[in-house]
Amino acid sequence: MMKRSAILLLLIAAAIGSAAWCLVRSEPVPPAPMGPTVALEAGSPEPSAREAHRVGVAPSDLSSGPDGSVLCSNGTTGYWCTPTGAGWQTIWSLDLTAAANYDGGTSQVVSSDGNFTYAGYTWSKINSANEVTHATFASGVGLTIQPTSATDYDTAETLPSVWLALSQLGSVVPSSFGWDTPLRVYVSFTHNAAAIYDDVDVAIDHNDTFATFAYISKYGYGTSSNVGVAVFLNANSSNVQQANGASFVLSSPAMLIVTLPEGLQGGEGNNTRYDAGAAAWPTPLAMGPGARSVYQTGSASFLSYVSGTAQPTDWGIRLGAQRAGSATSLSVTFTNIRLDVHL
Repeated sequence: MMKRSAILLLLIAAAIGSAAWCLVRSEPVPPAPMGPTVALEAGSPEPSAREAHRVGVAPSDLSSGPDGSVLCSNGTTGYWCTPTGAGWQTIWSLDLTAAANYDGGTSQVVSSDGNFTYAGYTWSKINSANEVTHATFASGVGLTIQPTSATDYDTAETLPSVWLALSQLGSVVPSSFGWDTPLRVYVSFTHNAAAIYDDVDVAIDHNDTFATFAYISKYGYGTSSNVGVAVFLNANSSNVQQANGASFVLSSPAMLIVTLPEGLQGGEGNNTRYDAGAAAWPTPLAMGPGARSVYQTGSASFLSYVSGTAQPTDWGIRLGAQRAGSATSLSVTFTNIRLDVHL
């Protein structure tokens, strides 16, 4: 009897040991994730032991982490981390109020058309003859543009403006950036728009007077019944598509966010706005509604206007101001630019 009990106890102990071994082996410790990490937000509860071993859990499954983050694990604790190579990524930004930091002076006046250097980049300017006062980069202020009357960016490109090619940004543009890569440009500014056709213009174009496709967004006044934002799609000196957003009360400072959801070749331009000021970059949730235009003319496409040797980084960001017949004295000061791409 004693012998039989001893054997039974040995068998039970072996079974328990085997089960414990299987339990450990069934939950291997995951490797530490790649990419930068950030601490849990203040007030966020610590992940449970089970959650700590789940890699790539969306923040919506738990308490919210920083924008774009996921819950990662190093094998013992969980933490919010930012994945690389996925989603919207900020690749470049420029503070236009920091003239002294960039070029060793307090201001820089751009009085003529053509190329000039600012912040280490080569820019291009057009329509200097259509300015009340020449475009000026001032330390602590930004880039100020003051257009004369009868200036526009529609079927004619007569507005004074500056342009920066994406190729100037160098290695910050990822090698995976292509014709179909979605991109988003944020531009903050102040203005005194007060009359019909007083507008702030932000465009993504090729700097060649409509010889190729241009995505143009405007913030300000259209007709007396439309005060807000608009999106124009232009090709070969023609306005091929235009859409106006809902009217709203203009603010200053403000921000215009221009999005090409299907990339440069997609033929679609959207914009949203941020009216609560320009002191910080807004989250998408904080943006107000804007306008959307899609190029739809039979079988023709954006690519029919592009040289066969063109590169996506030949396109660039344009900042300008227009009055289109307004008798007011419009002054627009651009303060910050930011470029995001969706990888």
